[in-house]
This record gives sequence, C-alpha cells and structure tokens, in this order.
Amino acid sequence: MTAACSLHVNCGGNDLAVRENEQSVLYEGDANVDGGAARNWGLSSTESLQGNTRLPALYTTARLSPLTLTYFSYCLENGEYSVKLHFAEIQFTNDSTYKSLGRRIFDIYIERVRKDFNIEDEAGGVGRPVVAPFNASVTDSVLEIRFYWAGKGMTRFPKAGVYGPLVSAIDIDPHFKTCSMGGKKSNKAVYIGVGIAVPFLIFLILVVLWRRKCFKGRKANDKGMELKTISFSLKQLKIATNNFKASNKIGEGGFGAVYKGTLSDGTVVAVKQLSSHSKQGNRMRSLLLVYEYMENNSLANALFGKSGLTLDWPTRFRICIGIARGLAFLHEDQNCPPGH
Repeated sequence: MTAACSLHVNCGGNDLAVRENEQSVLYEGDANVDGGAARNWGLSSTESLQGNTRLPALYTTARLSPLTLTYFSYCLENGEYSVKLHFAEIQFTNDSTYKSLGRRIFDIYIERVRKDFNIEDEAGGVGRPVVAPFNASVTDSVLEIRFYWAGKGMTRFPKAGVYGPLVSAIDIDPHFKTCSMGGKKSNKAVYIGVGIAVPFLIFLILVVLWRRKCFKGRKANDKGMELKTISFSLKQLKIATNNFKASNKIGEGGFGAVYKGTLSDGTVVAVKQLSSHSKQGNRMRSLLLVYEYMENNSLANALFGKSGLTLDWPTRFRICIGIARGLAFLHEDQNCPPGH
C-alpha cells in the first residue's frame, strides 16, 4: 500500500469538500465506515452519531461515544505532523432548559495526554466551533488518536449516554514535503540520481574510447610484424656447444654460464645454462635460454670492460642518439606508453 501523506475525516458525516486556504479539501466521512473499512485509516468506538444543522458544514455532524473513541491512521510516511481536532458542543444548550445542565469532560491521547478537555469551556459556549492543535511524531507509520471519558461530567443530563467524548472532524497534515505536494520529493531524488549518473556514464564512455584507441594503435603498429618463438631440443644445444665444452664458455653471470654455439644452419647463438638457484630459470620453466650472439659482447663491456675494444667519438655519439630515440619512442611516440 502506498504511504499516506495526510488525513482529513468528517466525523459522524459523509464525504465533505471544505474550502481552506483557497483550496478544496476533501474530508472523508466516517458515517459508513466500520472499523478498518477505510483505505488507510479506521476507528473503534462505542458510539452514536449526532447532528446539528445550525453550524458550519464541518461541525453539523459529530461522533459521540459514552466511553472511548479511537481513530488510527496507518501507512503514514514517518515524520512530524500537525494534528487539528475540531469540536462543537451540539448536545447541550445555552438556555434555561434542562439541556443546559450537561457537562462533557474527557481526556485526549496523542502521544501526550490532555486531561479534562471541556468543549464548552474551550469554545466559550455551546454551539461554537473550536480547534485544538497538537503535534505528533510518526516513526512506525501509525498514528493513533484516542478520546476517553474518565468518569467526570454529567451522566444523566440532558439524557443518559451523551456525556462521553465528542469530535466533529480531524486534520492530519505533515510538517515536511511529501508525495501529496506534487511529488517534489521523488522528483528531487530523480534529479540527484541523474546528476550523479550522467557524469559517471560520460567518464566511462571516455575510458572505453581511450582504451579502444590504444589497442587500435597498438595493432596498427604491430601489423605485419609476427614474432616467432623458436624452441630447441637439449640434443640440438649440446651439439651446438660441443656438449657445453669449457672452451666454448664466453662468460658467466648471476644467472649462470653462457656458451657460444653454432646451430646446424650455421647460425651462431649464445646459450645460457641457468643455475639451479636462478629465479629467472624458475620463472621461465626452463634451464636453457638461447640468445642472439653478440660478437663484441655488451655495450657496458665495451665502455667499461677490459676487452680492449676502442670506440671513437662518432660511434659513441651514434650509440647515444640511438638510445635517446629508443627512450623517446617508449615515452612519447607510443599511443599507449608502457609502464616500466
């Protein structure tokens, strides 16, 4: 059931449209309501219905109970509410007849108790409307309004059974913006949701386009270039290195010894026989790696080693330019620069 935002009840009468603050407010009549038969409210009473046609329309009828009268509104939105109870004493008179002898005193329970409420005293006489305002806090979607005769007042005048609580109408209105105010609350939530979702969606689209551009550029750069991985058997490498003969050994590093080898097609290679303690070998799941053979060894060996290799200045300059171009390509010329 949809949460209610307010409640207006014409006690003891039928549905009634009342003009309030330049708006037409519908007061639901409870004359034909039995218990919880209303949509989102109900009543419990040992009651009778009373009427007086000389008062404003909202006060011409009332619900009267000799003992207890309870109205309850359920499925309310939680929050703070204003409750207005409308009364008019329509049983007693101001004349000198015995009907003027009646006294009606009862208690009102809305969260707090208002003791010894007397309609005639509050209104300044009989047949006069009076509104009693209250504040209520709804935390479990239910608001209960209870009227209770506590044994005070007249019980026999003007006649038996007219001494209990009497109420003409009930107003329950929220102190906050709700669905009854044009859906502003829900619309605000929609606007906030859209405001958050749209920038996120745009950001997501930009990320996807950027990634597609990167992959597209990478594929374009790699088009026509196929990398082939060549595998050699242990027998082939033993033959190429003369069974890893000491005279073929050209160096040794932290990962193991390196041997010069010649394949069956005449290609000269460098074969690294990895140490059993090498992490590189464990990672590669192999104990033998084959590299391109560099006749002059590494650049570091040429620059700082004892090989006796002499590099003139133009050669050194070309090496520096080559290294700079390689770094520039990695950092600037790639569509998706690699992280390293």
